[in-house]
Parts: sequence; C-alpha cells; structure tokens
Amino acid sequence: LYARAWEPAAGAAGEGKGAVRMMQFNVLAEGLSSRADDVPPFPEKVKLKSDSGGFSNVPPDVFNYEVRKYLLLEEILRAEPDVLALEECDHFDDFFRPALALCGYAGEMCLKKRSPCVDFGYHPDGVALFWRAERFELVQVDKVVDVAGQAGQQCCVLVATLRCAATQAAYAVAATHLKSKATQENEALRALQITTLLGKLQEHVDASPGAHAVVLGDFNTAPHDELGIRAEAVPLVLAHPLRLTSTYPASLEYTTTKIRGDYVASHVIDYIFTSPRLRPVQLWGVPALAQLDPKVRLPCHEYPSDHVSLAADFVIDSPGA
Repeated sequence: LYARAWEPAAGAAGEGKGAVRMMQFNVLAEGLSSRADDVPPFPEKVKLKSDSGGFSNVPPDVFNYEVRKYLLLEEILRAEPDVLALEECDHFDDFFRPALALCGYAGEMCLKKRSPCVDFGYHPDGVALFWRAERFELVQVDKVVDVAGQAGQQCCVLVATLRCAATQAAYAVAATHLKSKATQENEALRALQITTLLGKLQEHVDASPGAHAVVLGDFNTAPHDELGIRAEAVPLVLAHPLRLTSTYPASLEYTTTKIRGDYVASHVIDYIFTSPRLRPVQLWGVPALAQLDPKVRLPCHEYPSDHVSLAADFVIDSPGA
C-alpha cells in the first residue's frame, strides 16, 4: 500500500478530552468492479455485463476480490480507527463484519434499496458503520432508504448514536453514499438526500443532548460549483444549524482519481464533517497525485479502491473554547 503519514491539523494546539479517530472509506464494491470473465454469485440476475468498472487502464488482476478485500482490510487496520464508515460495502456479512469483529469492532449495515451491483449479478451494496466495541456503546441506530417526503427517491443513510464508555461523551454519527454522476438533476437529488440525513442526524442530537455530530460519506459532489454544476449538497451541510465543518482543508488534491477511457479526472467528493466542539488534531495524509502512476491512477496494485480513505483524530473542546 502507498505510504501515508499523520499530519498536524491546521491550527492544532492546546489540549482537549477523549481523542477519537474517525475514518471514511469508499471500498469499491466487487459488483461495480468485477471483470468480464468473473463468475458472479447470482448469474441468473445478470442484466449488465461486467467490465471492471470501466477502469480501462487498471491491470485486470487488481480486481481479484479475493486479494483486494484483504488490502482493503489492511488499509482500515493500519489507520486504527475508533469509528469507521464504509461505502459501496457489498460484503458486510461474509467479510467485513466477521473480520473486523476479530479486531474488536461492532457494526451496522444499511443496504441500498436498489443497488446497481445486483444488475451485474452481485450482492447489493450499501453503507456500513463500525466502532470499537470496548470503547463505545450503541445507544440508537436508524437506517433510511427513502428520501423524506419524496416517494420513489432512494437514499442510503445510517445514523448511530455512540456513547464513549470512558468519557460518557455521545457521538451522533451519520454515514452515507449520495447519488452519483455530475448533472444538475442529480445534484438536486443529492440535496434531497443530504436534507434527509441532516434531519435524522438532528433527531439523534436532540435525543442525546450534548452529542457531537459527525457526517462521514462519499457525496459524489464537490464542495463548490464544478463542471458547470451548481453545488447544492455540501452547502446544505455547511449551512445547517448543527454548524458542521469539513475536516480536510480546501487545498486537498483529490479523494478519488481514475481513468475510464478518455475520461481522466480527480475530484474531492469524500468528506468528514463535525460539529464545533470536535477539534481535529491530526489528519491522515493523502498520497500526492504525483506519487500515483499517471497511466493507471486508482485503483492499482498499491491501493485497492478508486477512493482514498480519510481519517482524523478529534478531541473535545471545553464549552466556550
């Protein structure tokens, strides 16, 4: 795996209480990256022919899931998160949950109502949330697969309130994977999906007064206008009364970079957002774009997903700090 280093967060200074490491990772579903000659587990359900996710320059053996899944696990375990969100998770029951349970984690899963993986003959994907079982107690969990007030519009939102055994601090953590593809219509749907998430997250905060809010996810959209698309989803997060802010700096080069035929792109679309009293003290550095093979990008032999994971350590500031 590419080497990564922990870097001080901007302005990190002073002391806080109860450091917690949050991690966000789109793990690239097997069903969205399988090779044309791979035999899917549900061949009778195949509607679309697999083509390695359209990643035209990636060596075929990179997509061998029996190898790639352990590289995904290695990436997670070397970060040593306390709380972990996974998107495009299509092997929760048969891999991630049992493997992470051996390492002391408990978890919950929210499957997409209509997963694109199914059309390729694979297991449906969704979002998963894991936490260190010795450190946190699960207080409340909600799984939302329909946009609030919008019949027929799906979302994939998992919100859990976790209470730290040592400090009794509560964390209301939301994980999500928003609609893909850069069109204004899809951005409008992403705005509806994030509005649904924020409403449910607010319910969790209200149910546990003093809870710290966290949003982890692949938003499939930039924080600003890009490619002729007016940003709606991220501005909604930043304008919400929970006063959420993005952990990684605006100067971040990318969170996903890929080559699909003539399409070569790098975007910032994955995020960690937190409420004001959670102060980041260090971030897991993202490999420089120049470090990647320009003819392959991601995924590759040195990294098992087309998205890099994000992780950060947070301390709780005293009220009024």
